[in-house]
Amino acid sequence: MDSKTEAFHEYVVDIGKRLGFRAEREVSLFQGGEAYSPRLDVLWSLPISPAQRKAIKELGASLPVQGNAIPLAAWEVEGSDASTKGMQADLANMRVFGAPFGFLAVKGDTKDNLYERACRLTRTQRRYFGDKAVVPLDTNWLTELAQLPLSARVTHRSANTVKGGGGEGTWAEVVRKELRMLGEHAGFDVIDSFRAPFPSRMELTRSEIDVVWALPMPAGLRVFVEAIGERRPDLEKDGLVVPERYDSIVVVAFEIENDSAKHGHGGLLNLASHGMAGVFVAGTKKALHAALAAHETYRGAFPLSNVTVHDGFIK
Repeated sequence: MDSKTEAFHEYVVDIGKRLGFRAEREVSLFQGGEAYSPRLDVLWSLPISPAQRKAIKELGASLPVQGNAIPLAAWEVEGSDASTKGMQADLANMRVFGAPFGFLAVKGDTKDNLYERACRLTRTQRRYFGDKAVVPLDTNWLTELAQLPLSARVTHRSANTVKGGGGEGTWAEVVRKELRMLGEHAGFDVIDSFRAPFPSRMELTRSEIDVVWALPMPAGLRVFVEAIGERRPDLEKDGLVVPERYDSIVVVAFEIENDSAKHGHGGLLNLASHGMAGVFVAGTKKALHAALAAHETYRGAFPLSNVTVHDGFIK
């Protein structure tokens, strides 16, 4: 690795630490065996408390916890003229780590403008493999971005209590209350009837999630992403930069269902879309078996690896 690329990596580590994250270089997903083990140039992760880890485990959420932290932002930093296939693998490695955010930094002053190629490739992967919050940026910007005043201050979202819909009745309200108590006791921001914060200009349907456990992000993270967007306004226009996403992260999303038909099955896809982990909370044995069968059928076509079905609240 040449000295300039080394400096880019150190900028990324320094920015992450100033935001209050754990920032590590050359992080492998797992060790041993014959399977390919992705290695990230830099990983920003967020330590979570023992109480939070316990609550996540009790509800059976499929969250990629490494030690006492969850992966937050995956970084690949290309200091040379990388190939298109190499950058394809960079983007794939970010997905495998399960981090909600990703950054692909490449050189913009190459003969064929590697940065423009990275932007097109990021859009292409979104089209064929589903949305992923990956922001492409020019490594030459890192020197200035590293000078930004980035606050690690977080603002917790005030509690809200919203009566649920969907006709689940008294049982669902009891489960909502239990999930709220568990989440708040563990230190999460608990939000009822949650809608993902996509800008209205994107014209997306945003189905409500019954309950989510969320964590606020440092104010500086949004400032950092907005600074990238200012350098390339088209990134925000086409959805590669969505500043609203960086205010908080949904750690675990819950759908509370006693419906064994299509409505309940749609909840599985809802969960896959809006949280690092999703838990389908079944209200009856019939709803449980139907959800498990739908999960088995859907997972071949949709990214449902982070969605589980929980039977601990069956009536």
